[in-house]
Amino acid sequence: MALYLWLLVSMVTLVTPKCLKHDSEIYPKRNFYYNSADLPIILETSDRVSHQLANNILKILLEEKLGYTKVDIRQADQSMNATAILNRISGCMDKSCTVKKTPPETTVNIETWMQAGFNMEPWVNSGALEDCGPLGPYGRFGWYVPKFFVEKLWKRNSTIVDHWKALKGHFVTSQLLSQNEDQNIGNNYTLRSQIPRSHYCQDSDCDEGFYRPLWCWYNSCALLLASYPELDMGVLKEQVSNLELNTEIAWIGPNLPEYVHQRMNASKPTLFFNWKPNFLTANDMFVRVKFPICRHDPVDVPTNCDFEINQLSKVVWSELKTNAPEAFELISNMAFTHQEYEKMLQHIDETNYHRLEHKSMEEFACKWLKENRGIWLPWIPANSSNKTKIYIGGMFPMADSFYDEAVIPGAQMAVDLVNRNSTVLADYDIVLSIWNTKCAPDIVIKGFVNYVTNTSIKLAGILGPLCADAAEPMASLATHYETIIISYGVDDPHLSNRQKYKNFYRTYPPHNPYSEVYMKIFAAFGWKRVVLLSSEKRVKLHTYLKDMFENNKLSVVYQQKLVYQPQNNVREGAEKERKELRKRIAQYLQEIKAQKGKLS
Repeated sequence: MALYLWLLVSMVTLVTPKCLKHDSEIYPKRNFYYNSADLPIILETSDRVSHQLANNILKILLEEKLGYTKVDIRQADQSMNATAILNRISGCMDKSCTVKKTPPETTVNIETWMQAGFNMEPWVNSGALEDCGPLGPYGRFGWYVPKFFVEKLWKRNSTIVDHWKALKGHFVTSQLLSQNEDQNIGNNYTLRSQIPRSHYCQDSDCDEGFYRPLWCWYNSCALLLASYPELDMGVLKEQVSNLELNTEIAWIGPNLPEYVHQRMNASKPTLFFNWKPNFLTANDMFVRVKFPICRHDPVDVPTNCDFEINQLSKVVWSELKTNAPEAFELISNMAFTHQEYEKMLQHIDETNYHRLEHKSMEEFACKWLKENRGIWLPWIPANSSNKTKIYIGGMFPMADSFYDEAVIPGAQMAVDLVNRNSTVLADYDIVLSIWNTKCAPDIVIKGFVNYVTNTSIKLAGILGPLCADAAEPMASLATHYETIIISYGVDDPHLSNRQKYKNFYRTYPPHNPYSEVYMKIFAAFGWKRVVLLSSEKRVKLHTYLKDMFENNKLSVVYQQKLVYQPQNNVREGAEKERKELRKRIAQYLQEIKAQKGKLS
């Protein structure tokens, strides 16, 4: 009994509470398959609150609106380095992406900061990465001061505070936070809580977690607070040094929001480094300090000028598009305006940020989803059927206009008809996966191998091919791969051998049953001489009929294949080819006449 209760409690604790409780449960569930493995969709996140919140929103939608069973959020390093992110998502191990790690460490990043001019083409062209477009908001780093402080000094003596030159003198910097003012910063905030005596900045030019330019060792300087050194990638030190600012820097990790908020409540001005979009800067309480406009390439770091505006881009591993198309479409559709993003961040209580856990982020995300259905409902794919997909291979000679313009649409109409019928395969959607065979045996075999080795799809069978020369080797292989083949145009009687081709079927009858009909027609009219005309694709039929007529004492006086080569359906080229075909037919008729043949 005790064991039963323990199991029951364990099962209950494993059930994740549903956020959108009034929405229908999705059945059957979806999975992300790759090379026969059931992989999780891994959403890459960072220390940025906006990134964490957006990922939790996406995770809930993937699970509750699309039915994916495995969606994880995973923290990643170098969260501001676009090159590192793209390498991680694509799995590229070298510059040319010839060596790839599959599956990659993470599969999705919806808040990749991209500077103007950054080129994603090498990763996209490698086939390992898909660019899903911008998330919508822009991202920009900056130095911030309280708005009340800016307004106070301007009203007092017209002093401009929100400009970098104000940080070169002592009048403004002396009124901002300094290390001497609060010794507690160095004693507590610059230290990593999980590693004894380890500071957030451990670079050789940092002393006890602080960076001090030479002139700040002998004079009082303002203190710029930042969170993590990896966010600015050394730019803050370069700006202070190159612009000769009376400023030193302290990195205090996750303590930054709480500390700034405490000083705001006490009406004490603080200089700090942050970014938009972020909950700390989403309100109207702080003003961004203006720096010189950069004159160099936008992709270069701003060592003596202002930070550039970044696009927040969504990138995914390319296999997601193929093997989890609904997830790919949702991510592609996901977008915010800058105002929507900042309003979303304002929901977070700044005073409790340092105590936020993953569970709290889920709660914030759930609250936003419940209050903003009008924003996210358009993201959900219109064809997000929760049915399991069953694939049928469709082999068509697409160079032939008849099959391209008539047979393929007909096959798709049949598939659509079944999918719309709720009494047939109600829990499944049939997908027609088309392969252009060109009636060439080698291309047909390549297509067959592609179908049967693709473990990411559930293959029910193959429709086609059209041509007998291509069908025979594929019918032999189908026996070994236990794959059903249904041809819509092969009439070769040899393929009727059920022992040899047990998985081959057709909707088009073999031509041998017509032999008796042909002979009775010829006997009724007293015909003794035969002319054979057919398309170039009916070579075996020619051979069969010639042997049949000659075995029955009939003379085959003329035979010819009609060769037709369409010009890619271009009207002018097709018309030219039709004229050529008419000339050839006229020539054939003259040759038949020369053989004393008669057309009836």
